[in-house]
Amino acid sequence: AFYFPTEAGLPVAEPGDTELYIMETHYNNPELKSGMVDNSGIRFTVTPTLRLHDAGILEVTAPVDTNLVIPPHQSNFVSSVYCNESTVTEFLQEYPNGVNVFGVQQHAHLLGKAIKTRVIHKGVEQKPLADDKYYDFNYQDFRRANRTLRAGDSLILECTYDSTGQTNVTYGGYSTQEEMCIAFIFHYPRTRLFNCQSKPLYKRFHTGPVVGWWSYLAPLTSTFDAIDWTNASVIREFKDSLENDQYFYVYGHDSNQYNYTMMDPKSMYPNVPYTEPPNTQCGV
Repeated sequence: AFYFPTEAGLPVAEPGDTELYIMETHYNNPELKSGMVDNSGIRFTVTPTLRLHDAGILEVTAPVDTNLVIPPHQSNFVSSVYCNESTVTEFLQEYPNGVNVFGVQQHAHLLGKAIKTRVIHKGVEQKPLADDKYYDFNYQDFRRANRTLRAGDSLILECTYDSTGQTNVTYGGYSTQEEMCIAFIFHYPRTRLFNCQSKPLYKRFHTGPVVGWWSYLAPLTSTFDAIDWTNASVIREFKDSLENDQYFYVYGHDSNQYNYTMMDPKSMYPNVPYTEPPNTQCGV
């Protein structure tokens, strides 16, 4: 079970909220077995006695669509998602002491093998908010945290995939056979920022007419499906495009308001990388 800290609670039924809440459950039954019974569920506790702080959830996510592209035959393929310093600072400057991060849930599907939520403060990388070095789709859990997110911070979510068993491209999507890359960051006090999303434009792979930046958001599934991914130079070119080409960047805030811009991924990386301290515990 995951319990919120005693000083924070997730607000429900606020003024202006919908009167309807829906729990959505996804089932994966590729063998079309019948007679299966689902005994799972959740226990959701509410109280009229409000806690000191409203908690919030910041979602850092890759697009859940064909803009998330994972080539086949790769043992350690990394997709990155960004939440830049100007965005974090804009919505956290009203909290001079920052906000308290008390939990992180990182999520990918079957190809996911590692997920890390990196934090950079003014060019200096801090300890990750969460680091699942051995992510397993069948054993997902919240990672408890006791950290502070503050103005001047930026976030990089890195999902590492193993697609060595695949012969075709895997795209983002809701099916278990498709992929995701998401981090849900639980914090208090709640900020007005609730979503950061970035998607690569794949400019060098577009062959059609370009009338504006929005032309680069057109799906490229037919292009990527036709590529020979066994060609090492193609893989290098694709990875280089992810590291050096522009991204479409979106952040959501307040009452479902969204702002968007273009961003350069190279500008997101730290001048001083984080170095994990040596393990001082004796092995048993």
